Amino acid sequence: MRQRVAVNRTDGPVADLPPTRVLPWALAALVLNLLLLGSVALALVSPEWLIAPSAGRAAARSTTLVSITVIVAVFASYSVWRYRVELLARRPGPIMVLPFMDNTWRGANDPLARELKSTFEDRLVKTRLYGATAVPSTASSSDFLRVVEAAGEQLRGAWGAASRFVRLFAPVTAFQVSCTLQSAEGPEPCVLIIELSRLPRTSLAPFPVTGSTWEEAAERAAHAVAGHVLPRTDQCRQAPWPLWQGFRIPLGLFHDYQRFLKLRSERYYDESVGALRLALRRDPGNLMMRLELGKMQERQQMYLDALLTYDDIITVAAHQDPHLGAWWSPTGVDNRPTWSNPRASRGLRADDPTILVARYRHAMLLGLGEKIASQWWGRRERCATREHRSAREERRAHLRKALRHRFLRRYRRFLQGGGGPSWLADLELGLNPVERRDRTAHARTFFTMISQLEFERLADDYVKVRPREALRAAMGREDEVPHVRAFLTWRNPNLAHDPSLPLDLRLPRRSGRLATRASEEILPREAILTGLPWSALRRAMAHEHISRRGLSQYRYHGLGVPPGRSIVARGTGRDVEPFPDATRVLDGDWPVPPARLEDVVARLTGRPDSAPRTWRAHFNAACVLALPLLAPDGRAWPRKTRGAVVARAARGSVAELERAAACADSDFIARQRDWLLAEEPDLDQLRGRGEFKDFEATTFGSIGAAVQRGPDIHLWRQSTYVARFISAAAKEMALLWERRLSGRVDRGEDRRLWLDEEMTAWRLAERLATDPRDSGTRQDVARQITITGRLESLRKPRVPHPRFSNLVLDRQLTSMAGGGDTALLSVHRKVRGESVAFRISRAIVKSDRRLRNLAGSLRERAPEQAADCCSMGRRPVLRDEEEELRRLFRGGAEMDAATEKAWSRASKARWEALAEWFDDETFDGRTTAQRWAAFHLAMRRNWWADVERSSQPRDAAPGRRAGR
Repeated sequence: MRQRVAVNRTDGPVADLPPTRVLPWALAALVLNLLLLGSVALALVSPEWLIAPSAGRAAARSTTLVSITVIVAVFASYSVWRYRVELLARRPGPIMVLPFMDNTWRGANDPLARELKSTFEDRLVKTRLYGATAVPSTASSSDFLRVVEAAGEQLRGAWGAASRFVRLFAPVTAFQVSCTLQSAEGPEPCVLIIELSRLPRTSLAPFPVTGSTWEEAAERAAHAVAGHVLPRTDQCRQAPWPLWQGFRIPLGLFHDYQRFLKLRSERYYDESVGALRLALRRDPGNLMMRLELGKMQERQQMYLDALLTYDDIITVAAHQDPHLGAWWSPTGVDNRPTWSNPRASRGLRADDPTILVARYRHAMLLGLGEKIASQWWGRRERCATREHRSAREERRAHLRKALRHRFLRRYRRFLQGGGGPSWLADLELGLNPVERRDRTAHARTFFTMISQLEFERLADDYVKVRPREALRAAMGREDEVPHVRAFLTWRNPNLAHDPSLPLDLRLPRRSGRLATRASEEILPREAILTGLPWSALRRAMAHEHISRRGLSQYRYHGLGVPPGRSIVARGTGRDVEPFPDATRVLDGDWPVPPARLEDVVARLTGRPDSAPRTWRAHFNAACVLALPLLAPDGRAWPRKTRGAVVARAARGSVAELERAAACADSDFIARQRDWLLAEEPDLDQLRGRGEFKDFEATTFGSIGAAVQRGPDIHLWRQSTYVARFISAAAKEMALLWERRLSGRVDRGEDRRLWLDEEMTAWRLAERLATDPRDSGTRQDVARQITITGRLESLRKPRVPHPRFSNLVLDRQLTSMAGGGDTALLSVHRKVRGESVAFRISRAIVKSDRRLRNLAGSLRERAPEQAADCCSMGRRPVLRDEEEELRRLFRGGAEMDAATEKAWSRASKARWEALAEWFDDETFDGRTTAQRWAAFHLAMRRNWWADVERSSQPRDAAPGRRAGR
């Protein structure tokens, strides 16, 4: 019997709209129509029944039959109409949006109401809950019922009524929405009064929706209507809403999730993650939303965060499922500190595809051992002061503590002696680079071992074993029969009692314990099977790496199990191969010959002519075949090394990608474009080869040459995004000071507000410069800008994450080097001998150096500070200026016009210099070093001393300095 993750949701308010009753009205319509047809058949088939001996009795019978027929016809017509209405309410059908009423000071003739109605309908369509449209379409000549109805309007009498009666059987909509515009006082002055009604006679009480702008209010109103309708529809069965079916969805929850989808499609990744976290605060037990969060963290290369997110999902499932909890939480639920939200999920079964995908992605992330190990210790700065640690370092320390606690409790019994690896502890600051790399290599082998273990358990739970197919593939080849026997023995313990049992076609079909049709559709059997050689190959690559570093004593970390053998002994208790012929495939040095990998992939997934046409199976096979392109350390092979092996591996991987693209529709391929072309780690070295560029050109229709790509695109994307964000924010601040300088924003505000905003902005810039890789820091900086901007002139900069292209990279490098527009034309000739990976690395290095220089320019070493622990221990450059201005305002003195103008002019110059320094679309002939010098000079300009000097007589002593 299938176990549930948690009991069904029984608490919480019921949905506002009544439940749909399609089946009762369908039965009523069927019965009444049968009665109607029976009465008509009685009159036609047995007319002698109406002929009675007396005329009075015949008239009575005829009158009774006609009356019953009319009554049944009326009720049958209503039943059919009601059935169609209930069907439209369940699907759901289109929503009728009535014209908006404008009760504001603008008047009824203002076009604002029509514009907001259009915006409302557009946002309602984008919720993707109502099919292709959210409003009823206009009449067309192809609609027969509309033609009959239109013709009936010209007729009178019974024929006109009958023609219009036909329209009763095809209702247009089950929902109607009316809206009224009103104005209010406060931070959200735009108010929309929504009235939602559902046919035939259900109406919700009018409720207000507010917003800072009319567009925002219309968007929230559309999400409020969709949130009310969704729980009673079939669309509520789709992720992430199945657990809310029949219950009232909080309007803020639905709005935040729709904002997440919108921002993600527009490539505002930081803002989208923030919106998703707000949704999770309202519904922390929604594991489907957590799965979306893990995918976004993977997209941003936050592997430790994604690993803990997936671990949380599986842990929630393991607390209620005995089979999964037996090895995932072997010690049971204890009272130790919990690292996930303690609220349990509601209603998901252990065989739900969400749990399957979480387990699969958890195993895949652990297989990327070199990336997990490199992020395990992220602190490079030699500073023991805890207060100077960045938010990224604090979060990684939290992640290490949580994951280490879980790993040692979960996998300790698989280690000899039961002890945990010491290299998972916190990294000491005194380690030299060689010791740091050694411990990273140790941790990498440990993570890949866990990956292989989890893939074996995943296949044991979900993979449907098909012995007949395996035997058909092995028939005629006696050398493969032992491997097939071992392969089946590992998955079917019933075959292990007699090792000499002959394998024939009479073996029973056996399925995985949790295998369902839904899980097969989400993640096919062949996709899980290809994960077995992938994890074993990743582990073999990690072992080869530590062997070359002279650390062979840590090859198996006390397991004593090589990558070609199973970690978990099944059946008789002896080790068997994790995939067919694993010992022969992994025998020898790295890289594994591609011919062996092609044979393994073909035997696991079937030959190309008989393999199931699924995207995930072929894509995983492409990742397996692309592994020989990586050196044992996870990087690219040196130039002119392993040329034949790399070439064949590239051809085989691209062939599998072509098969994957051939078995998927164009919409799915378009949604996988970014992941395929830039984000999948296994294809980092494949993207720079000509075979992959040909595949991109033929699959995505690239015009001319396909875009050349290299590894570390995510680092380039983050550094470029931070530079654009700083430049956009600096331009907004410079524009704000320009308006202050011209007096266009002076509305009697206290100048202390100007000072608070200015110093807060520089502290945010310093925080972003010292911790640019942290997504949480970037989100918090953007949020603080919104909170700090009390003036209407200060807007929050909206900068999407950039798409990589050669043109953008060339413009960026040309601008950093100080080239002009003409230099851009010859940039390809200059870099002909440079690879794309080298240029990306050069852009990342320059961007990181620029951020470090910004952090250094905002702080300086005081004369009394002989040695600083790090840059955070230095004093801010603007501290003296801030103290002088606060002393001036504290004394109650008014700032004169000359001082205010000098202050505004100096602040404007600083922000302009910062914007030009980080603007990589400027071709003014200055290099980044020259722009840095200009910014450095602007930050240290003593404008206060210039004002005092100009206001004093020539023979007077100079005033006290306020700036440096």
